[in-house]
Amino acid sequence: FYTRNRHDWTAKFADLAEALADLDATNAWIDGEVVVFRPDGRTGFGELQRALDRKGPRDLVFVAFDLAFHDGEDLRDRPLVERRERLRALLETAGHPRLRFSDAIAADAEEVMRLACRWGLEGLIAKRLDAAYE
Repeated sequence: FYTRNRHDWTAKFADLAEALADLDATNAWIDGEVVVFRPDGRTGFGELQRALDRKGPRDLVFVAFDLAFHDGEDLRDRPLVERRERLRALLETAGHPRLRFSDAIAADAEEVMRLACRWGLEGLIAKRLDAAYE
């Protein structure tokens, strides 16, 4: 597990790394987020911080949304829709409840933003289905 600033946090997420080791892959670069879900189904950054500080439940979940490399194959130039199909299939090989595929919302961007604000979501990942990985 690497942060966006390239810090290796694999030791902090050892249980999730162990779950990922069950994937049917020799190697893979999976883009996603480690989260803690609240009882209402939303994620909570405060809950994540407490879990990392060992001051709260350690119910970490890895939510995957993109696949850049898989078993030596560079997928970055492929459309997002294709990368996500492969990602979904790959995650199904482990069948682990703490590894989740992030479902897409097919809707107008403004409507999705309105809903995210109304629901109090912390953020969104928005990508074009035909886009390469950047």
